[in-house]
Amino acid sequence: MTNINTDHASMAQKQSRLALKRHLIQAVIDWASAEGSSCYVTVNTLRAMVCVPKHIVQPDGSITFDIGAHAVRNFQLSNEYLSFNARFSGVKHDIYIPVDAVMYVFNPETKDGIPFAPIFTDDELILMESNLLNGEPGPESRKPLSVAKPELIIEKPAKQMGSGASKPFLTVIK
Repeated sequence: MTNINTDHASMAQKQSRLALKRHLIQAVIDWASAEGSSCYVTVNTLRAMVCVPKHIVQPDGSITFDIGAHAVRNFQLSNEYLSFNARFSGVKHDIYIPVDAVMYVFNPETKDGIPFAPIFTDDELILMESNLLNGEPGPESRKPLSVAKPELIIEKPAKQMGSGASKPFLTVIK
């Protein structure tokens, strides 16, 4: 039996994370526009409610869209979804993407942007764990998805500092 207060708190936490994600997406869009560049989003089409032309989806289940004003019409972004109209091979398509399906938002010229981890409620995580224990693949494991993400590595400097203790530092590897 599930606890209603826990369910509500878990859903509220997911909604808060989606709101933050929407603001981060908007910030990258605004930044790319100010730089005179377009903005791209990479989407996990395996997530529920994604409505995109299936014939242009990559084999790994992802798709990348140019969402610049020159490339799409009627662009809308909310805490729940982003939507727009775009043409592929001359055919107009209505695109609908839940915010939690956005994997990466970036400037295509510099590749600078923000990769996102999937957002799940506690109940969704418990269900996925249960499915995995029973040998069923989870929604994120049906096909491998690839998004370029920088890695942070903590290293210790070779020489000792003043008091005999060394301080770690971070190196960003792209």
